[in-house]
Amino acid sequence: MNQDYIISVITPFYRGNKYIEQLFCVINKNYQKLRETFSNAKIELIIVNDSPEVEIEQPTTKVEFEYKVIKHKKNSGIHQARVTGLSYCTGDYVLFLDQDDVLKDNAIVSQMRTIIKNKADLVICNAYMEKADGSFYALYSKKTDFNRINDKQFYLKSHNVIKSPGQCLIKTSCIPEEWTQYIMRTNGSDDLFLWILLFEKSYQFVINNEILYTHKYTGENLSESEVKMGTSSLEIVDFLEQIDYVRKSDIKNLKKSRQFRLELSHSSLDKKIKLILKNFDLMCYLIINKLKYILF
Repeated sequence: MNQDYIISVITPFYRGNKYIEQLFCVINKNYQKLRETFSNAKIELIIVNDSPEVEIEQPTTKVEFEYKVIKHKKNSGIHQARVTGLSYCTGDYVLFLDQDDVLKDNAIVSQMRTIIKNKADLVICNAYMEKADGSFYALYSKKTDFNRINDKQFYLKSHNVIKSPGQCLIKTSCIPEEWTQYIMRTNGSDDLFLWILLFEKSYQFVINNEILYTHKYTGENLSESEVKMGTSSLEIVDFLEQIDYVRKSDIKNLKKSRQFRLELSHSSLDKKIKLILKNFDLMCYLIINKLKYILF
């Protein structure tokens, strides 16, 4: 195929010089594989330096693709870094790749084939998740896992099914303007914000069953992470309430589920029981989905 596709890879950088060599190697190998199928395709890597006190080291790897470095004047958070990168990109498709993310050599070409074949707006691939002991497991291993990817209500009432935007190749023209205007102060849920907006606009999500992405173990405390994600998710609610095409019922479901989890995480036993009774419909939803996962 000789289509002149451009894929923009946007990477927020935060004191991550130890990852630079790996990042360039990953993109180089993907560029080589991409050109085997799409002979005129290009990849542009846009690195947004969100730690301006640190200079990004130059890679020793021979770079075969185009890249540019954009420097923030001050630390502005991962959402702003992604939006800044988006403002400089020229691609037909965009991949938001974190500095420590790992992709298989054929990840981008596989994602391109899938999104083009299905005439989709967004493609999500399967992923390996690294555990504390260095072993890995597949993020989606059951039918229920794959079904949840296209279930908007599960994102709203339970949690974000997509572990990282590095799993996703997105048609650039589909990224809602509101996502670039309402910038999140708390890191953690800007990707959930994007998925909700794409759902609300009825864009087509398609699944690539191939495992192409690896999420590295960070050692982050699970309970602390859940609180941070809950707080970040509630910030989305404030933005969604200002966007006229977002369904009020969806905003209500997101707000209710995140408030419930946050309150439950630091409540006494008596208060936990009261919260569960008060949110009985949500508890039923979560229990039913847990049973579906166990059984199917």
